[in-house]
Amino acid sequence: MNIRKATDNDFEQILSLWYKNLDSLFRPFQAELHQQLAEGKYTIIEEDGRIVAFSSYKYMPRKRCVRIQHFCVDAQYRSMGCGSTLLSHLVEEINSLYADAGFPIQAECVLGKPNNEFWLSKEHEVSRLTIKKSGKTILTIEIN
Repeated sequence: MNIRKATDNDFEQILSLWYKNLDSLFRPFQAELHQQLAEGKYTIIEEDGRIVAFSSYKYMPRKRCVRIQHFCVDAQYRSMGCGSTLLSHLVEEINSLYADAGFPIQAECVLGKPNNEFWLSKEHEVSRLTIKKSGKTILTIEIN
C-alpha cells in the first residue's frame, strides 16, 4: 500500500469511493473537492493503483481547530490498519503545519454508522454531541 497526496487526477476514484460510503459521508461538493485537491489537503492510500482510503482537513481559525473533514476507508480494507495509518499520517502533517496555532484536531462523524465506529474505538475524546445535518446525530471527536 502506498500513502500519498491526492491530485486532481484522483478525483474520479475519490468520488467513486465517496459515493459508495454516502450513508456516513455527506454529499460531496465537487467544486470544493477540486479546490482541496489543488491545495494538497487530500491524502490517499492506494493499492495496485486503486484508492482504498482518503482523508482531508481544513484549518478553521474562527472555530479554533483543525477539522478532519472527510475520512473514508473502503469497506474491504477496514480493520486492516488503513484507518490508523491514514490518521497517523494526517495528524503528523497537521501538527507540522499548524502546531504554532495550538488548536486541537477534531473530526465529525455520524453516530451509529459502522465505518464511524473507528473514531470511538480509538478512545478519542468526544468533545460534544450535536444533532444537525439532516436530522443525523453528529459526534465531534477530539484527536489526542
